[in-house]
Amino acid sequence: MCLAFSGDGRTLVSGSNVSAFLLPVPLPNPVHALTVWDAATGRRLRDFLPGSMVQSVAFSPDGNLLAAGTFGLTWRNKLKVWDLRTGRPLHFPPHRTQVVGLVAFSPNGNQLAVSDDNGVSVIDVSNRTEHWLVRGQRASFEFSFAPDGRLLATTHPDGSIRLWDISTWKVEMTITAPSGAGMPVFSPHGKTLAALCADGAVRLWDVGSGKDLRSFVPHQKWVGSLAFLADGKTLASASLDGTLEKWNIDTGEDIGKFSLISK
Repeated sequence: MCLAFSGDGRTLVSGSNVSAFLLPVPLPNPVHALTVWDAATGRRLRDFLPGSMVQSVAFSPDGNLLAAGTFGLTWRNKLKVWDLRTGRPLHFPPHRTQVVGLVAFSPNGNQLAVSDDNGVSVIDVSNRTEHWLVRGQRASFEFSFAPDGRLLATTHPDGSIRLWDISTWKVEMTITAPSGAGMPVFSPHGKTLAALCADGAVRLWDVGSGKDLRSFVPHQKWVGSLAFLADGKTLASASLDGTLEKWNIDTGEDIGKFSLISK
């Protein structure tokens, strides 16, 4: 399951994938659904059937659009976008591939970034033109917009992280992670970039200079997500070991560990 809140926090979307083999009464096909909820009351507002297994979801900053990346073995379009005001699907450039793993709107809502099993592209939301940053590499890419929307960080199979200037489509900086990296995330002020390295360590870089600031190994098992707190000085990591840890990014000090498993 994947989740996303709208920018104002009033609406929540959940993407579910129910295997036919897990249902009490077997169905001929799996059930793939997107449900939009009122976050305050839990009232179900709208349902969408994307037709494929949901991988990621994202609201546009104004809450009017919903994008979803999906997975399936057929070569049909795996990028789905809806207008939440009408419930109607919108025609964006199709991604006829097996998986769209990640979708995200830029902070100003003008662009939609898409990662599929062929590369990374950025779509202009107003005129639907598409620009490919990376194409034809048949690999998994992850990305993150900087808070001001000027830069897009993308991870690559060669272990690098590239910072793209969206206004020029040029690489402004290439950062080399010692063991490869994934899940890039910018701090709220945009000055620090964090990413998970293949050796299990979380590493921090200065966005202006590319300088390697520090690294730490937060968990006994694989890290599933990273997020900065609003103060920009604290990074949280959640792991498959069932724990969440908070870190002071200036000192690397562990400032709190919590269990995510109720006892």
